[in-house]
Amino acid sequence: MRASLRLIRQLFPRVETITIVTSTGLGQTVVADAINDVMTTTDRVQVSIIDTTSLEAVQVLKNRQADLCVNFSVPGHDLVSVPGVRRINHAPSRNFAVFDKKHPLSQRATVRVRDLIDFPIATLPSGNSARIRIEQAVRAQGQVFSPTIEATCPVLTMRAIAGTTMVAMMAERTIPDNLAEAGCTAVELDDPGLDDRSIQILAADPLRESDGLDMMIKSLRRSLALQ
Repeated sequence: MRASLRLIRQLFPRVETITIVTSTGLGQTVVADAINDVMTTTDRVQVSIIDTTSLEAVQVLKNRQADLCVNFSVPGHDLVSVPGVRRINHAPSRNFAVFDKKHPLSQRATVRVRDLIDFPIATLPSGNSARIRIEQAVRAQGQVFSPTIEATCPVLTMRAIAGTTMVAMMAERTIPDNLAEAGCTAVELDDPGLDDRSIQILAADPLRESDGLDMMIKSLRRSLALQ
C-alpha cells in the first residue's frame, strides 16, 4: 500500500499553492518577475495573488490569509514588532515623477512637489501609502490635492500621461520598462515633504515549512535586488 502511494505521488506530484498579498504596481513588477522565475524551475507550485493597499496587506498577512506580502513600508508601523509578521527583506525605493518627454519639466535633474502642483496629476487611489505621502506634501504647499486620474495600473497610467502635461508619481520599481518607448521619462522627486520608503518582503510568522515557499522567497529576494 505504501509503495502504491509513493508511486502515485511520483506520477502525480502534489501542487502547492502559495498566496501572496501585494499591490497592483508591485504585483506587475517585483512579484511577477519572481513568479516567472519560480515557474521556469518547477511545475509543483501555483500562486494566488491578493491585490490590496500596502497597509491592508499587512493585516491580511497577520490574519494568515496569505503566506507572503510584498508592499511598501508604511509610516508609523514598526513591522518587526507586529505579532504574526516577519520581515524577510527590504530595499529602498525612490519616488519619481513621470512625464511625457516634451513636458516642460522633463529635462530637470530632480523636481519637488511644488514644481508639479500646477499640472494635472495622475496617482494611485485614495488610501494608498504613497498617495497619503503625496497628499501631505501638497497640503504642506498650501494646496488642495485633486488628482485628474486615479489608477492602480502603472502601464495604463503611463499611457494616459503620454502626449499630455499630466504628471504621474510612481515608485522606481513600479515604473514600466517601456517608459522610453512610450515617449515618457522619469525624474526623481527630491522633496523633504516625501518620506523615504522601501519595498519589503514579509512572511507570516511562524513561517510554515515548505520547499515551494522557500523557492518563492529566494526568487522575491532576487527580484527585489534588481533595481
